[in-house]
Amino acid sequence: MDREVSANKKAFAMPGQRKKFSQALGNTCDIHFSQLPTPCIKGDMVVVWVDEEDYMIGLEDCKIHVHGRIILSKGDKPFTHLDLTKKLQLVWKAIGPWKAIPLGKGFYEFEFSSLEDMRLILGMGSLQLSPDFLRLFAWTKDFVPSTMKSTKTQTWVRIYHFPLEYWRPRAIFSITRGIGTPLSSDDHSLFARVLADIDLLSPLPDHLLVERLYFAFEADVEYEWLPPFLSNCKMIGHELA
Repeated sequence: MDREVSANKKAFAMPGQRKKFSQALGNTCDIHFSQLPTPCIKGDMVVVWVDEEDYMIGLEDCKIHVHGRIILSKGDKPFTHLDLTKKLQLVWKAIGPWKAIPLGKGFYEFEFSSLEDMRLILGMGSLQLSPDFLRLFAWTKDFVPSTMKSTKTQTWVRIYHFPLEYWRPRAIFSITRGIGTPLSSDDHSLFARVLADIDLLSPLPDHLLVERLYFAFEADVEYEWLPPFLSNCKMIGHELA
């Protein structure tokens, strides 16, 4: 058992560490070319084949993976891989070794050392990274960042007409969850004003029914700004014209 734990720890490089050239050479392919599928030509493309057994083994390995995307505020400089791992090391202290794998276009894949760690981190949903955010979501197969279409945006949401005793961060954020993911609040506003991460493919309600034990009331919702969005192509920035 101790040997197995030790082997697992060796398999996970701590975030920020890079393999030496000699270590990288240790992963050279020992499979003979005769065992590999032969490429072919279809039209003007070279086509290669991946064996289904190899793919299924890969799926099994990814059961402890989570996807994530860095959400930058306007004008912010993108995170480097080292910057991200340093920030997450401060937040993910209570779990075992993990690995961050950059996928491009702000997407990351996170590999954890246990199913329990993976579920714990996935349950966090979104993380404040000061001043930006990391949105975490369940791992999905055949995930290709270059083909991902962004349907989510951040906007300030105003919530009106609810009793003063509900003006508490947890209560206001709970109400905002009916619209999207609450990110931060404006404490200096005369009304409930929350920066939320919303999905433009989902309904954007003008009213929310707020319930608690033996009581319910209706709150009004106003969005300060929404980007152009065409539902046909599911792309932010596109308009029908």
